Amino acid sequence: MIVKGTILFYNCIEGRYLEIKGVCCDVEVTGFRKKIKSITIKTEDKFLKLLVHYRLKKIYVGDNLTVYMSNKTQLFYTEGKYITGNYYAITAAKEE
Repeated sequence: MIVKGTILFYNCIEGRYLEIKGVCCDVEVTGFRKKIKSITIKTEDKFLKLLVHYRLKKIYVGDNLTVYMSNKTQLFYTEGKYITGNYYAITAAKEE
């Protein structure tokens, strides 16, 4: 935990991260407990699907999202979307 925190801190100071802003266009949830499985974000002209590994609350279609990730994050392209499961944080702002 300390090592990961140190690496995150170092990458942020050095500016080795990406800030991707977009609008949430799809939220996929599990059947029984309604936990979020994935979020699809529409940026200017592309779609980014994030696989969620921890619990997120209150993200709805139409919310403005900002995703922070390493500039070395691997993205996979399939079915017209870029897909990743590695990111630092997600912030959500309600649609105005």
